[in-house]
Amino acid sequence: TLALMLALGKQLGEADRRLKAGDWRAPASTDLCGKTVGLVGFGRIAQGVARRLAGFEARVLATAPRPPAEAVPGVAFVPLDTLLGDCDVVSLHAPLTPDTHHLMDADRLARMKPGSLLINTARGGLVDEAALLAALERGHLAGAGLDVFEGEADPARRAATAALIAHPKVLATPHMAGSSREALARGNAIAARCVLAALSGTAFPDGCLVADGRTEAAAALRPGL
Repeated sequence: TLALMLALGKQLGEADRRLKAGDWRAPASTDLCGKTVGLVGFGRIAQGVARRLAGFEARVLATAPRPPAEAVPGVAFVPLDTLLGDCDVVSLHAPLTPDTHHLMDADRLARMKPGSLLINTARGGLVDEAALLAALERGHLAGAGLDVFEGEADPARRAATAALIAHPKVLATPHMAGSSREALARGNAIAARCVLAALSGTAFPDGCLVADGRTEAAAALRPGL
């Protein structure tokens, strides 16, 4: 998420294309430092993003169905429409449900601050891709950093996805946010610890997300398995 924010602001994709073509002119860029960043959703990933944004002296706004009961240092919770209108960067961190499908439709994209950036590393279906393409074409948004797309799972939507990927104001990545060597190693280790915990009947490690379908009866039978 931070990589997309930084790369979009600094126009790294455009700078790379220009220089490889022999053009040494630097594209106009924008700092992340001191900007207002909005987080739509405030689960574990958004909370991690908020902590990292502190290093950029960013003002962080967030919106969530159930904001934390206690204040979060450095984060102000506001309604979604307030967040959209105030933020230089809007980053999506919501699950995809019937209620959040096309959360960022034409109306909400139009409410975003002119010249702002949209980041989506959550789920492609949160964004109406045709509406986003239109917002970029008319210059309302300065750019979008997208790691997820509706066309990944829905062939009927691949034309809009392809148009977004090809757009010069879009920095597109192939659903790779969690695909670093380090992240995969952590995920494998967590899975192994959870398997061991399930087989031994002990508590799962802190911080693990596990759908535990065991019953007391199944747990009682485990020693004989």
